[in-house]
Amino acid sequence: MNDFLEYKGFIGSVHFSAKDGVFFGKIEGITDLISFEGESVKELKGAFIEAVEDYLKLCKKTGKTCEKSYKGGFNVRISPELHKRAVRQSLRLGISLNQFVQRAIEDELRGAAEIREETPELLAVPDLLNRVRESSKEFRKGKTGALKAARKS
Repeated sequence: MNDFLEYKGFIGSVHFSAKDGVFFGKIEGITDLISFEGESVKELKGAFIEAVEDYLKLCKKTGKTCEKSYKGGFNVRISPELHKRAVRQSLRLGISLNQFVQRAIEDELRGAAEIREETPELLAVPDLLNRVRESSKEFRKGKTGALKAARKS
């Protein structure tokens, strides 16, 4: 999902219905289904903020936890070849496959956080952000001109 809204730590999905001529979405990462819509981007953003505020009030009133709880386990579907390569690399590193996947996720999240801190203006441009992410990986590998080149393009 490249298109999203964020407010007070909540993430809202963003979609468009050509048939109805309306933008719509839902608050992600919660156990309830809270949706919002608008005929323009401005209306959609306002509806999202209102939905979050209403949800926070409801949770406070009922004593409910706002965020979905996560158990720490999930299934990942990847190609057999990628699975094989991941297992082999984890064996070479002397760690379990779970530890290998956890490290990969942590590294990706750390890289994404660095990009957000360095270039917050790019969050509004998903395509450019993806190019910077790829260049950032090269940058971390020692190819120092890659990140600057992506920022200039």
